[in-house]
Amino acid sequence: SSASENGFNDFLTEADNAKEYAKKCIQNLEGRTLKSVGSECRAKILCAAGRHGITSGKWLLFPTIPEDIDEKWKIIARETYAGTLGTRSKILTMGQTHDARPQAQVICVYTRDFRNIPDVARVCKRLVELGCGSYTRDGGKSACAISYKPCALTYADLNSGNEYRVNPVIYRRDDNFEALLNTGGIVERDFKEAAKLKKSAASARKRKSD
Repeated sequence: SSASENGFNDFLTEADNAKEYAKKCIQNLEGRTLKSVGSECRAKILCAAGRHGITSGKWLLFPTIPEDIDEKWKIIARETYAGTLGTRSKILTMGQTHDARPQAQVICVYTRDFRNIPDVARVCKRLVELGCGSYTRDGGKSACAISYKPCALTYADLNSGNEYRVNPVIYRRDDNFEALLNTGGIVERDFKEAAKLKKSAASARKRKSD
């Protein structure tokens, strides 16, 4: 609809404004850290995404053993169809590009709302139970990296190594989801972290001037 299109365009405008402000801050840090700039930029973009209803996100799975991806995809496709995982899933194979790892084999498992920490954690837990989150093979270490990225950050063209110092990954398998839930969620955490780092930088400047 035109209303949803307008909302999406408004989101992109707010995201561009946040990135532009971050870029200016990076050019003139004035004692701030790059991490605080990135945290604040991400918080602003995710906050705008929530306002405009752009809330979907996805668990990204990168099997490091190429021959395993078909097996894992069959499991995930079956579970998605049965309704025990997220809202949908898809697979990108060699020859296609993906925002996190160019030309990688990756499986995406989507959830409806990146702010819904219990649901995000539930899907992660189920993936691990299915052996699709992080598993070992032949005595080796983890053979399947897993991380979560909001679609809003993809729409905002924020990939790994971006110039705005925004980390596009907001959750990982080993995160303490319960603690995160108790502190107000990912957006609140980013704003608090940015404020804390700003305060620390200001204190460091004051000590230096003294």
